[in-house]
Amino acid sequence: MDTAKKLLGAGDARVSAGVDLALKDFGDGYGVHVSVSLSCDQKDKVLEDAMELAKEIAHGTAEIHLEEAAALFEHMTAKK
Repeated sequence: MDTAKKLLGAGDARVSAGVDLALKDFGDGYGVHVSVSLSCDQKDKVLEDAMELAKEIAHGTAEIHLEEAAALFEHMTAKK
């Protein structure tokens, strides 16, 4: 998280990124939602870098958790 520490600065601004991923068929399936908020300096370049970092974290985390949700869904539907 060294990148995040460099972006913090005075922490006067906030950027947020969110991602929803779902695999559903008529409501039956699984999904995840990840939201990441970062505080950073108000400089244009810092805001752009912070937004890219927030998106990278949100996408990577959602992908991991979607795999976990798929495994859980398969486990639960196998019990039926």
